[in-house]
Amino acid sequence: MDIGVDRPGELLTFSLALNEERAATPARMAAFHAQVADRLRALPGVRAVGGAMALPLSGEDYNTTVYIEGRPDPAPGEDSRAGFQPTLPGYFATLGLRLVAGRDLAASDGADAPRVVVVNETFARRFWGQQSPIGRRLRLSKNASAPTRTVVGVVPDVRHRGPSSPARAEVFLPAAQMPFPSMAFVVRVTGDPMRLVRAARAAVAAIDPNQPLADIQTFETYVRRSTAQPRFLAGLLAGFGTLALLLAAVGIYGVMSWTVVERRREIGVRMAAGATPLAVAALVLRDGGRTLAAGLAIGVAAAAGLGRLVSGVLFGVRPADPVTYASTVAVLALVGAAALWLPAYRASRVDPVTALRE
Repeated sequence: MDIGVDRPGELLTFSLALNEERAATPARMAAFHAQVADRLRALPGVRAVGGAMALPLSGEDYNTTVYIEGRPDPAPGEDSRAGFQPTLPGYFATLGLRLVAGRDLAASDGADAPRVVVVNETFARRFWGQQSPIGRRLRLSKNASAPTRTVVGVVPDVRHRGPSSPARAEVFLPAAQMPFPSMAFVVRVTGDPMRLVRAARAAVAAIDPNQPLADIQTFETYVRRSTAQPRFLAGLLAGFGTLALLLAAVGIYGVMSWTVVERRREIGVRMAAGATPLAVAALVLRDGGRTLAAGLAIGVAAAAGLGRLVSGVLFGVRPADPVTYASTVAVLALVGAAALWLPAYRASRVDPVTALRE
């Protein structure tokens, strides 16, 4: 499943939930995460390291109300929320997300540096339309004395709430400016990512031997697990759809074969009167084609009405996608035509003398 991450097979991911000692103060949390990232970058085979509070497809829904500088505060009932993610420098580059505009968060964006954020494309469109968001300022608190943050970059949308949920507006903050006890690290390596597990454990243990690593897996495995349920449901629906297609083909074949048997005398009379085998086959195909067309029309109408029921297992496809409807109708028409062909062929081979004697 494509979620915008470049070459997920090269990524190792694990989580750190800081113990009480390490989470004692924001400064200690930020320092520990920075130390871990530095040690991981120094390991052989490591090409990039990053981290965020929650990975794509995690289903985590951390959000906050956004207050845009120069605009009135959101009115009661107005939805001005956006997801927020404290991230480590290099997070976007590690995932292979290319900046759309501006710059990435950097190590220089520390606790004492000016407050900055990176926003995704949905956030930029929602709050500034076609205008550039770079240099715009916002707050993440209703308190007017809260820090005002400057937008320094724009990144592509990534789905964090799951494969069936559309990308939402999101802001990404330097973890040093908003430390959080939990951090999901991503490490891009050369070769098999799982070979780095022992070295990653040792790197963390060198800083704090009492700090365990959790959820160690490749990003590819992580994506498969995160999408297991929708993939299972999609496979189940595909299996039932294939079975229904086969039953429809058998049904069309059976009905048309019986129709040919019932009309043998009529077909015999037509051929005795001069009808060619091709004309007889065309007659059967025409009659069957009308029934097939009526069935397709009813099926398309029913699918349009019931499409919303399967919207939860669709990814990247709308329930009313015209290309999907057109391709499905084409496949069903081909299967139906194939099921009609054999009865039509048998009808064209009827011996008029034998048929008239029956």
